[in-house]
Order: sequence, then C-alpha cells, then structure tokens
Amino acid sequence: MGAMHTHKAMETRVLGPSDLPAIIDLERASWATGLQADVRLIEKRFALGHQMVGAWSDGSLRGMTSFSYTWFDPRHPETLPRTFVEFSSLPVPARFNTAFGYNLNVHPAERGGRLVRRLLQAAFEHASAAGCKYLVGDGRCPSYNGSRDPPADDVAPNPQFRQAIDEFMRSGVFPEERKLMLDPTLRLFSRLMNCRFIAIIPDFLPADTASGGFRVMYLKVMQ
Repeated sequence: MGAMHTHKAMETRVLGPSDLPAIIDLERASWATGLQADVRLIEKRFALGHQMVGAWSDGSLRGMTSFSYTWFDPRHPETLPRTFVEFSSLPVPARFNTAFGYNLNVHPAERGGRLVRRLLQAAFEHASAAGCKYLVGDGRCPSYNGSRDPPADDVAPNPQFRQAIDEFMRSGVFPEERKLMLDPTLRLFSRLMNCRFIAIIPDFLPADTASGGFRVMYLKVMQ
C-alpha cells in the first residue's frame, strides 16, 4: 500500500475501493456536475490497476490524485491519447516508465495551501518507487472561456490566453511559455510540479466548457 506520511492532523496514503464514499464526496465538492466521476467509473479505474493517493485532514478526504502507469517516450508527444476517456482508461502494462496523471482533485477550501504540495509529493514518491521516470498530466485551462461555478471553479476569461491557443491551432507553432502562464491553473501546475508543457490537444474533454475542451499536457521528469 505504500508508506503513510503524517504531519499534524494531515496524512497522505494510497486509496482503495473502501474509500469510495469519501472519494465521491470530494468529487461533488470539487467539480462542476459535468466533470464529476461516479462510483462505477472510479471502480473501473481501480479494476484497471490505476493508483490513487489521497490527503486527509482530521479524518476527511480533502484532496486526491489519480494516475495510471504506461510506456511513453517524451520525444514523441504526438503519441499521447487524444481524449480524456482514453487517457484515463488505459490498462497498466507489464512494462512502464510513466505515470499518466489524469485527476488532481482538491477541495476548494484547500487550494493554494500546503495540503496540495504534500499530496503531490506523496504521489511523486509513489510513482517513482514503482519505477516511473516521467509524469504526464492533462492541464486544465479554464481561462480559455472562463467559468463562473464557485466555489469549485471561478476563473475569469483571458482573451490573450485564448488567442495564444487559437493561434497554435491555426499555425501549429507551440505558444511561448509566458503565454501559457496567463492561465492560473497552468501557472499553478508549473509552480507545483516543476514541469514543462509539451502538447495542446483540442476536444480532449468537451464537457469542460471553461477550457474550451482543450488540455495543455505537461511533462515532469521524476528521476
């Protein structure tokens, strides 16, 4: 199950099917209705061999991250899955070098605090111990359209950011990092994960209207 890390009233540990009620409560608190995972989907992810690490505070699940293991060559980002369903539904092969992180779910009251850093560190350690050299994740970019769904999502639209994404779609020239940093969620990923952005995929998750269905994929080298 992996090591448990404690600090004051906070602990991080690997989650299992017995944690489903707490996982569903966190989904409902953190995501707009169209982005929530239901019990059946989470059970399927466990059955596929996916890993979930949670951060608990005073007995309540306040954050979690989900990832699968796969084989990936970072020199070829064009081989990444083109949809969120595929990205988050891969069976775990016998040989792997990468964690595909498809869910970073943090209670709105905990965002920006130390819990997020502790959660990510625990997940990095878990994946690295399993033999992963890389983490690839799908970065939301809600300032593409903006969202008014507080407290889970309250982000103003940013026309400059949207222009950078649209220009990439027209030209194929990857945006400068400073333009991607106009989005607060991508900025947070960059700061917390020390990652770089390697691909922009349209229609990755059409239900995420705030992000225009886009995902900005990031790569973290872990060892």
